[in-house]
Amino acid sequence: MAWLEKAILDLTNAQYAPESQITEDVKDFVIENTWNTPFVIKVGRNNHIKSKVLCLLDTMNVYTVIDEDEDEIEVVQI
Repeated sequence: MAWLEKAILDLTNAQYAPESQITEDVKDFVIENTWNTPFVIKVGRNNHIKSKVLCLLDTMNVYTVIDEDEDEIEVVQI
C-alpha cells in the first residue's frame, strides 16, 4: 500500500482575500476531507487569520494540533 500525502489548504496569502471567502474555503475543505484525516491548514504568520481559522474549527468540533514552527494547523479528528 502506498503512503498517502496529507491534503493541504494554504492560507498563507489569505490576508488579501475577503473574510467571508476564508471562512467558506475552510468549511469546504474540512467537509471535503472529513474521511481523509489528518490534513493540514497552513495559516502563515498572520495572527488574525490563525485565530479566525481556529475559532471556526472549534465551532465545528474539530480536534487540532498546532505546529508553531511551521505555522500549520493539523486536523486530526472531526
